[in-house]
Amino acid sequence: MVAFVVCLITATLCIIYNEQPIYDLLPLLPMVFFLVYALSLLPITLRHNSLTVSVYTITCALRYVFLPLFMTFYPVFGFSSYVSMDVGLLTRAILLMAYEQVAVGCFLSFIYLKRKNVGLQTEESNSIAFTEGKIVMISVIFISILILIFFPRVRDTLDIFVIASNTGQRLRITGLETMDNILQQIVLVGAYILFLLGVNRFYRKHKKSGNPIYVYLSLLLAISVVGIIVNESRSTQVYTAFAAIYLLRRCFPGYEKKITLTVSLSALSILLLMTIYRLFAVFYHDSYVSALSSGGLGIETIQRYVETYLLGPQSVSATMQLRNQSYSLLTIGRLVFDTVRPIMGLNFLIKDLRLETTSELFNTFVRGDGAGAGLLMPITAHGYLYFGWILSPIFLCVFLRLSLYLEKIMKSTRSMYILFFVSFVFIRTSTSIVSATTSSIITAVSKAAISAGLVYICQKIVDGITRRKALNIV
Repeated sequence: MVAFVVCLITATLCIIYNEQPIYDLLPLLPMVFFLVYALSLLPITLRHNSLTVSVYTITCALRYVFLPLFMTFYPVFGFSSYVSMDVGLLTRAILLMAYEQVAVGCFLSFIYLKRKNVGLQTEESNSIAFTEGKIVMISVIFISILILIFFPRVRDTLDIFVIASNTGQRLRITGLETMDNILQQIVLVGAYILFLLGVNRFYRKHKKSGNPIYVYLSLLLAISVVGIIVNESRSTQVYTAFAAIYLLRRCFPGYEKKITLTVSLSALSILLLMTIYRLFAVFYHDSYVSALSSGGLGIETIQRYVETYLLGPQSVSATMQLRNQSYSLLTIGRLVFDTVRPIMGLNFLIKDLRLETTSELFNTFVRGDGAGAGLLMPITAHGYLYFGWILSPIFLCVFLRLSLYLEKIMKSTRSMYILFFVSFVFIRTSTSIVSATTSSIITAVSKAAISAGLVYICQKIVDGITRRKALNIV
């Protein structure tokens, strides 16, 4: 009932207060969202307790309820150097967004109709522990420390809690060599392992004594690991915060609200400071306070940010226009390149290929300044470029299906290590409808899966060797 009222009010306000002919169809988005929510998303959530569908529903509400309402009162006519007032083009963009909702809703309903075959109703395991050995894990921590000492270029891309002000230049966000990226990922994995070892120790002590001090110490560890800032990418804070919350809620039942509130507020505070850093050019000021006092934040900037991160009609229309103008460039080879290039390790093998990804084509088209990065291309619009209307949501469906599989692992595993890193990947794939591109998701998934997976496999090999030696001694 609440969803119905909110969507009805939103659609009504869009109809009454919209003064832009290009956005006459905006009320369609919240109306379609409610229908999909009532017929597909809500029944799945209630019957199967699906975390994937719950997260997807929240992101859809932002994109299809909040965004139309915001654009009704603060219409967006473009972003970066792209401006569109084409009624026909924006109408098609809104219709594609509505179709995306319906198609994905049908896809999720179909998946759950086959639940007996895919086993999506897995119950959450009550027990959890650090089931792996620690030889390789501790070695990774030691290597991470050495990297920070001997590789200043990697160290300079990392900050704790807040990015330094008055540096004269922005924190480096692009241009890292492949090896620097690999070393940076090793440092991050080492920090996560250190966090997991600490939580495991406090978890075991809390299990024996019941003393809440160990919960609070674990929260301190979680806040610390969430505070590791990689370049200017705020997504790392979101992924880490979610994974830490999910892990601690499993470790310390009864403290779920405190854990969620504490870690969420800490992450939001860090994200706010990072946003201020970018919007107010803190790197040119003595402090964050002086940067804030130097100038106000205009509504135009907020409009561009909302459009850019929630991927509204202007972003979708830009992709449609790109297809009309550059269709000959949208080859199967480029689509394969889009998939392979973001994969950690494989990108090293093809780095010399002189071929732009579709995302780079999109950025060059939108920005008009030759820059091939910085803006997000909607995932369904990416599918539209290559497959047309009917199969346009194919990438989104693939990522959501992967999320369902990861959710099953999260609920069934007893390993802290697996739970944390799978949760880290899960939140990226399940929120792929907003603030993401196909390549950014593949990059995040491959980095976490390859780096953390390699450590896990090496540790399992060492554990097996150790057990065999122990048996031979006996």
